[in-house]
Amino acid sequence: MSNLSSVIQVSSVKPGSFGGAVFSGRIIGQNKIYTCRASYKVITRIPQPGECWQFKGSITGHDQYRDFVLIESCHIVNLPIAAYVERLLIKHPAFRGLSFGKAKVSKLVRAFGAENLAQALTAGRVSHLAELINPDLAQKVVDAWRTLQDEISTIEFLMEHDFDPGLAKSVLKVCQTDTVERLKLNPYSLIAFQGIHPNMWKIVDAAAAKLGIPRDDPRRLAGLVENLLYVRLDQGHTAYEIEELKAALMQKLPSCGFHDHPDTHSTNIRTLIPR
Repeated sequence: MSNLSSVIQVSSVKPGSFGGAVFSGRIIGQNKIYTCRASYKVITRIPQPGECWQFKGSITGHDQYRDFVLIESCHIVNLPIAAYVERLLIKHPAFRGLSFGKAKVSKLVRAFGAENLAQALTAGRVSHLAELINPDLAQKVVDAWRTLQDEISTIEFLMEHDFDPGLAKSVLKVCQTDTVERLKLNPYSLIAFQGIHPNMWKIVDAAAAKLGIPRDDPRRLAGLVENLLYVRLDQGHTAYEIEELKAALMQKLPSCGFHDHPDTHSTNIRTLIPR
């Protein structure tokens, strides 16, 4: 078996019975078809036709037309080049059911060019699209594009900061729009997902440091308090005596790099608890 690491644009998908999937497509820049098998343990969600997925795996066999790949890890990524936007718009189910078929997609690509069309969709230029297609349809296409881009950028942000990309599904349910901008503003908000992600405090704290958030920032202090509350909840408790919480906080502060932060002297611990 030989190892393979690349980006594939998905052309067809067969969901597995237990959460995995078998999907086929062409690696960017190649004509050969690859059929990939991914178990539920390694896939963040079922790939959709038109999407591009970064993957690592091993070739387990081949026939006259294709290679067969056993996937070890994979996640959705942005289109590597704009030339693939037409296939995405034609194939992806997010753009189906809108009366937005191949003819209208091709019309937009011819008028704008693939790269300019991708830029117009990302910038939400509904009025530009409406010069060629129905304004209501233009809005729906832009909305679908934004939703997909929000998911992709969220997964890329999580991967960049060493989170499990599977966390994206839960985060997107809560945030829904402008997810990455909100996470950059306060990565400690991810503490709320501690129960579904191991080592959450350590990873969130490292991400915040990479984003330039000072170690004595009030957001970090509030995140530490929230983390203590979730740890207590994981231990089966539904309440935390204020004095007990203060003692636990004071014990944690030095090891977390807080030294004489003015908020740590507050007698009202409730001012540190996120609402």
